[in-house]
Amino acid sequence: MQINEKKSPLNYLITIALGAVLWIITAIFYGGYFSESLMLSVSTPEEFLANFRIYLGIAAVVGVVNCLFWYYYGGKESTAGNLGKAKKVWRSSFVTLIIASVGILFGLIYKNLSEGSIFNF
Repeated sequence: MQINEKKSPLNYLITIALGAVLWIITAIFYGGYFSESLMLSVSTPEEFLANFRIYLGIAAVVGVVNCLFWYYYGGKESTAGNLGKAKKVWRSSFVTLIIASVGILFGLIYKNLSEGSIFNF
């Protein structure tokens, strides 16, 4: 017996909204404070803040896309029948997110190498 159910897109919408809210909190509210507390030698705080927001946006998009993929993949009936493969997909997804976050962080650091020591301790 096959059951045709329509899957609710609510989890997809909540994930996108949560990603947007987290980006707003970190990039807009915290980013403004963070950019003003830095001692920059080459660029202005506005330039740093723009780059910071772009890199955080990239990180948010990568995280949301990964989560949406998992919702899609995990919701398939074939996934429940092959939990070993699902575990491998989940692990590779997790490792991919770690690599992406480290890469994004190094991208932001590389972009600001000309600033020297940018932290005001």
